Amino acid sequence: MPIQRVFLDWSQPGLPAAVDFLIRRFASHRQLDLSRVIVVFPGRRAARRALEILVQRASRQWPALIPPRMVTFQQFPELLYRQQRQLADDLTQLLVWKQAISCIPPRELQAALPQIPAADAVPAWQALCETLRRQHNELAAEGMEFDDVHLALEQAGNSREADRWRALRRIQAEYLVRMDDLGLWDRQAARLIAVQQHECTTQDDIILTGTVDMNRIVRQMLDQVADRVTTLIHAPESESAAFDEYGCLNPAAWQLRPLNIPIEITRVADTPADQARAVMTEIRTHGFQFRPDEISVGIANESLVPTVLQNLSDAGLTGHWSVGQPIGATRPGRLLRAVADYLASARDGLPPDFPSLTSLVRHPDLDPWIQRAVDRTAGRTAGRTACADWLTELDQYLADHLQTVPGALAGAAPRRRIIQAICDSVDQLLHQMVEPPQPVRPAAPLKRRRSPASRPAAAKAIQRQLPLDDQADAAEQSDAAELSATNLAALRRPLRDWVDGCFRMLNAAYRDRELHDENPSDRGIVACLEAIRETALTLRRVPDAIMPRCSAAHAIQMLLREISTANVPPRTSENDIDLLGWLELPLDDSPFLILTGFNEGFVPESVVSDVFLPNSLRTRLGLTDNSRRYARDAYAVSVLLHSRRRVTFIAGRRDAQHNPLAPSRLWFAADPQSLPRRVREFYDADSQHNRPGTDGEPAGADSTTADLDRTDQTPRQPSRLSGFTVPRPPLIPESPHEISVTAFRDYIQCPYRYYLRRELRLRAVEDRVRELTAPAFGSLMHEVLNRFGLSAVRNAT
Repeated sequence: MPIQRVFLDWSQPGLPAAVDFLIRRFASHRQLDLSRVIVVFPGRRAARRALEILVQRASRQWPALIPPRMVTFQQFPELLYRQQRQLADDLTQLLVWKQAISCIPPRELQAALPQIPAADAVPAWQALCETLRRQHNELAAEGMEFDDVHLALEQAGNSREADRWRALRRIQAEYLVRMDDLGLWDRQAARLIAVQQHECTTQDDIILTGTVDMNRIVRQMLDQVADRVTTLIHAPESESAAFDEYGCLNPAAWQLRPLNIPIEITRVADTPADQARAVMTEIRTHGFQFRPDEISVGIANESLVPTVLQNLSDAGLTGHWSVGQPIGATRPGRLLRAVADYLASARDGLPPDFPSLTSLVRHPDLDPWIQRAVDRTAGRTAGRTACADWLTELDQYLADHLQTVPGALAGAAPRRRIIQAICDSVDQLLHQMVEPPQPVRPAAPLKRRRSPASRPAAAKAIQRQLPLDDQADAAEQSDAAELSATNLAALRRPLRDWVDGCFRMLNAAYRDRELHDENPSDRGIVACLEAIRETALTLRRVPDAIMPRCSAAHAIQMLLREISTANVPPRTSENDIDLLGWLELPLDDSPFLILTGFNEGFVPESVVSDVFLPNSLRTRLGLTDNSRRYARDAYAVSVLLHSRRRVTFIAGRRDAQHNPLAPSRLWFAADPQSLPRRVREFYDADSQHNRPGTDGEPAGADSTTADLDRTDQTPRQPSRLSGFTVPRPPLIPESPHEISVTAFRDYIQCPYRYYLRRELRLRAVEDRVRELTAPAFGSLMHEVLNRFGLSAVRNAT
C-alpha cells in the first residue's frame, strides 16, 4: 500500500489545518486518543506550536485528550528500528575519527590531507574531524559511502579528485572498524543496516507534516512501513504534480514557476539598521490590527537579529528569538575563552604574558575574586586605600614599566604588592583545574527553581552531580599539588580531567554569587555549568583508548566548541513578537509576517563552494544541491503569499560591512513585463516605492514606533529615553578664578568633559602600550642618571 497523500489548502496556515485533520481522523464521540500516533515535523517549534493548537481546539470537547508523540525529523528514524548497539554520541564520533586518521600512515593520506595537524593541535583536529563527520553523515543519509563518490569521479574522468576520495575512503573504513571494536554504532550506519535488513516496523500511525524534503535512507525506511504513513501536503490538490509520492517537492516543477511577489508588499532598505527601521515602520503602520502574538518577523539573514531586537526594545516592544544566546557567549563561556587565551600565551618556557592577563582580569565575574586577594594584601601592609582600584594600578604599572610577562616586579612596594596579589589570585583560580579529584557521592537530579536563594544551591548541586574518579594516578596528584599555575600551560592531561577541572574552576568563581532566574545573564551561568556537566558525563563514557591528552588551553578550546551548539533559550511572554528563521516560516501560523534579509544567498540559499562536495558533484550524486534549495524556498514563498493575511518582504542593498547585496532570484520569478520596474525599485535609492507604509515615510527614517496595547489595540508612543544615567561627578572645594584659552575651548565643546579633565584632572590609562610614554621615558632616564650619579663609577674615565 503506498503512502497516503493528503492535501491541505494553503489559503489557511498549515499547522491549524494539520491539527484539524488529526481531530477529524482520530476523534470519536467519547474520546480523542492519539497515543498511537507519531506526528513528524521539520523542527521543534512547529511541534510545540501544533500541541498548543491541539489543546486549544480539542480539550473542551475531549477533556481526556491524549496527545500524539510529536517528534522532529532528526529523531523520527530511530523510532522505526530496534537499536542492537549503543549509538555513539557526537563527541565520541569525533574522537574515533581522530584515532582513525592518526593510525594511518601519512603517505596513504597525502592525496586527501597533505597537511595533517600536529598531534597536540586539538582544535585543528576537531575542525578536521567535524568536516569528515559532516560529509560521512550526509552521504550515509543518501545510502552512499566515500567509495561511491570515488567511483563517480573516476567515471567522470576526474582522476585527481578520485584519488582524494580514495584516501578519504581509507579513513572512513578505519573509522567504521574502530567503532565496531568499541561496540558502538554510528547513527547513519545503523539506519542503513536497518534498511538493508528490512528491520523497520511500527504499530503506530505516522503523520508527516511539512516534510517537503527528505533523504534517501528515510524514504527507504518509510517504504517498509508505507501502510502506516500519511503525508500532509500544505498545497491545494491542483498542485499534486509538484510533489512526489512522499510529499516531497519535485524540483523541476518549481524551477520556472512564476511567483509574482507583488512589488507593493516589497520594501528595499539600504543598511541592516534601515531594514530594522523598516520592520518597525510596518508594525507601526499595520500592527495595530493584530495582537503581538499574531505578528512574526522572519529573519533570513541571522546577522540582522541584534539590530531588529534593539529596535523593538527601543519602541517598547519585546522580541523573542527562539535560538537564544549561544552557550559560548555566556559569562562563564567568555571567562573560559579568556583563560584559554591566557594559557595559550605561554611560550618558550615563559609564563603567560601580561596582555592576556589584563584581558582575563577584566572579566566582570572575576572582580570579587581578585578584590578579596588584593584586600588581604592591603590589610597585611596597612595600606588599604591603595587597593581601592586595583585595575587602574595594574594599567598604570604596565604603562610605567612596559613589562611583557609576570615575574620579578619593579616599582614601589605598595603598587608592586597589588600587582603580585592580582597575579597570585589568578594562579589560585587556575589551580582549581589541577586539584586532585576527590570521590563524590551521587546526588539527586538538579531541580530548577525560581527562588533567587536557590541559585547558589543549584550551582552546588551541579557540582555534586559531577562524577569524578574515586582514585587518581598518585604521580599526577603529587604533580598537581606542587604545580604552579604559571606552568599550567605545559601540562598534558586527558581531556576528561581538564573538563572536570574547568567545572571546579567555574564553581569556585561563582559559588558566592546569588543567581536570579529572572536575569538572563544568571540563566546563562546555570545553563553553561549544566552544559559542561553534560560534557563531563559524556566523557566519562568515552573509552580510554580514544581519550586524547592535551594542554589546558586546547582542552578549553575543544570544550567551548563542543558546547557551542547549545543555546540558552530566552524567557517567553504572550506579548512577545516572535523572530523566526527562514525555514520555520512555512509552518508558522501568525497572520502578519514581515520578512527581512530577502536577498540572494539567503533566500534562496546557495552553496557555491565546498571543499569536498561542490554543487556540480552534488547534482551528479543526487545530493541536496542549489536546485533543491531553490525549489524549497520557492515553495515556502508560495505558502507565505497564500496563507497570510498580510506579508511584507524587506530586502537590503548593503550588509553590515557595506558590501553590496543582490536581490533575491525569487523576486524576479515574475511576469517579464515587471522585471524592469523591479530592477529600478531595488537599485534606485530615490524610488518612490521605497517608502514603506501608507504615510510615505522613508525606510531609513528614524521612526518612533508605536507599542501595541493588548486591551484597546491602539498605538502608544513609547519613551525613547536611554536607560543610561550620566554620573554626577564630585564637586571641587573651590571654583577656578581663571582658565586658559585651551581650557575655555574644552569648556565650549563640552562642559562635562571639561570638568572631568581640567578640574578633577582625570586621565586615561592605556594598558595596551607598545612603547614608553614621553613622561615615563623621562622618568626612566632620570632614575638611570640618578643611580649612576650615586654609584661608585660616577668618576670613571
